[in-house]
Amino acid sequence: MGVLLNASDNAVGVALMPVFGYLKGQTFVAEHHCLKKLHGAGLNVDRTMSLNFEARVDARDSRPLTYQGRIATGSALNETKFAFKSSSLVTHGRTANAEQLSAAHMEHVEDIDPEALPSTTSDDHIAGARKFEQIGQDAWSKMFDAALDGVEVGPNTSILIIDGNLGVGDSFAAYLDKRKEYNCPIFYVGITDDEVTKEWFLKTKCEKLTRDHCEGKVEIPGVARVAEDAAPTSIPD
Repeated sequence: MGVLLNASDNAVGVALMPVFGYLKGQTFVAEHHCLKKLHGAGLNVDRTMSLNFEARVDARDSRPLTYQGRIATGSALNETKFAFKSSSLVTHGRTANAEQLSAAHMEHVEDIDPEALPSTTSDDHIAGARKFEQIGQDAWSKMFDAALDGVEVGPNTSILIIDGNLGVGDSFAAYLDKRKEYNCPIFYVGITDDEVTKEWFLKTKCEKLTRDHCEGKVEIPGVARVAEDAAPTSIPD
């Protein structure tokens, strides 16, 4: 993140701060640790932002309706050339209200290795940090809107979205939906250091893209629709 944001005045980053901890009174400590890491990467995180949710999907849900975050830029940023200086994210410091994702609609990364035991044999489940971490497609969409609203995007411009915490790929789903709104190239890069997450993401998202392309929901320039039984179900190396 530090390398990417310090390399250009045409880049902006968002880091959502921790909102949950298993130990009482430790959330602030985790946030302080994150800020130190971002600062140590040569980033300016003085600007703040908030990701806002419309309402709780369950009265018993303890997740906050506002996720606090930091807008990250390179430490040597030229403010006059900053491409995102007029964006809603920078000028207003908040997103539009998003729909909160219910626990019942959350996904869970599974080990797809043929020799892996089925998930029913595991005590692992969506709870705690994962529940707080998975913000949902609509929240990602609202963040993309806030970052790009007010930014001049011409036909000779390209947009690169990089998610440094891939998870279950809600950001990828939001990207697929948003790419239809722009008449310029828009690309997505998801980053994870977990091999199981990588394999699960490639398999599940490739299968979904195949179905959506066959049904005409996803258009790929220069690629004609093919019969579903003739479509590939895996991504080549």
